[in-house]
Amino acid sequence: MSDPQTPWRGFWQVLAPDTEEDIQPYRNTTTNLRSRAGFVLYTQSYFIELRLLSQMQLPAGWPPTDAELAAMFGGFYGIAGRSHWQPADGGWLGQHHIEMAANPALLGQDFHRMLHMSAGSATIDSDGRQETWRRLSAAGSTPLCGAWQTKNPLGNWLYLACEGHYAVMRSGANRPAPQGDWAKLTTEQLLPLAESFGANAGARLETTGSFDHWPMIGQVAGYDVRKHETFKLEAVQAARFEASLPPLDFPPDQWTRLE
Repeated sequence: MSDPQTPWRGFWQVLAPDTEEDIQPYRNTTTNLRSRAGFVLYTQSYFIELRLLSQMQLPAGWPPTDAELAAMFGGFYGIAGRSHWQPADGGWLGQHHIEMAANPALLGQDFHRMLHMSAGSATIDSDGRQETWRRLSAAGSTPLCGAWQTKNPLGNWLYLACEGHYAVMRSGANRPAPQGDWAKLTTEQLLPLAESFGANAGARLETTGSFDHWPMIGQVAGYDVRKHETFKLEAVQAARFEASLPPLDFPPDQWTRLE
């Protein structure tokens, strides 16, 4: 159960009544090509929000072609940053500042949301648009719950974890600025933006020595049909943790706690 003083904290599913669904076989399982799927994870003062703007199409093979990758990225919405909440009008008013985004044109923008709780769900008013969200898990208290950051050759990473879910976002240090209307960008314009960005979110399991991820949403269709490789916790302290991917030959990442 969420703290009544911080009811925004946790992992939320955006409920879209007009979502289209198309269950298709893919690789060794099936996947649901939903439209307008959305998930948001809030910690005390950080957030990651991931959505599908349209119904994704599965790539014909693996890995996706450049054209397939660009098309999937063009229909994906991802933002992350800081939020500050305060009581207002019988609910909670959240001020948001975007610090990472799939579309770099959104960087630095501010927006607000009004949240009213009702038995595990919430009504969200965001700049004149109203939605219903369902909380899938609360804030949690395990060692990795909270907000973390790291930097490696692939870019800057933000990782948020709550009781049973996670969200992660990567942004390259030198991403190009989009030119023109996002919906009209060509494959050649979208591809470098897609290759310098990554985001996914879903369920997680944490033990004293490892953690696992099962993505529910990501910028690449089909990424959510498999469990991510298991992370080994090499070290866990209050302000940092170190994780590796044995037996893959990658050096461990050092994560620093933001809160």
